[in-house]
Amino acid sequence: MKELRNEMYRAVHPNRITFGDPYYFESFTGDKLRSLTLDLKVPDWMDVCIVLREDLMEREDYGDDDLFARLSGDELKRRALVIYLAPAKTMQTYLDGMQYESQKVDEKQIGVDTACYLLGVDNRIETVQTAADGYWGCVETLYRNIEGKTCHDAVIITVEMPEDYDFEAMKALAGRCFEEMRSVTKTEKGKNRRDASRDAPR
Repeated sequence: MKELRNEMYRAVHPNRITFGDPYYFESFTGDKLRSLTLDLKVPDWMDVCIVLREDLMEREDYGDDDLFARLSGDELKRRALVIYLAPAKTMQTYLDGMQYESQKVDEKQIGVDTACYLLGVDNRIETVQTAADGYWGCVETLYRNIEGKTCHDAVIITVEMPEDYDFEAMKALAGRCFEEMRSVTKTEKGKNRRDASRDAPR
């Protein structure tokens, strides 16, 4: 994929984030619900960073050359809202797509059966019509096992956008979900990178 656009934002610390098919939240409980959706209480020690991505899918991203040949315009664009939750001093590591050698990753796909998903941040809940069932995001939990205990380091939540959501519609969705969302300047990005370098991954 070729990156077309990437914008980073900060927001007020959320207490709870939910993501998944509304039908699942209404119909299931316990382990079944947890296996299908995300309902995360965000620890106070985690910062939040929201990244809006727009990528151009290229031929090598498709296993079917005939399918690629039939696509054009927005059909070739992938847009995703990515929520990074991590301590401030290590946030840049995850924003750079890296992790620490001692960490493990637990990945859970978020799918839908009713062609829609909800994205909730505290009491702000948005429902997105996807026009198709299937997987519309994933949750990656990065953790370490220390003396028999599981220590969570970061959570990365990827929310895929349907084709009819252009970049501005995705940004508007994020703005409705997150309180006081503001753009991160180049200076702030540079500061984050210098801070993270002290804890660089191996």
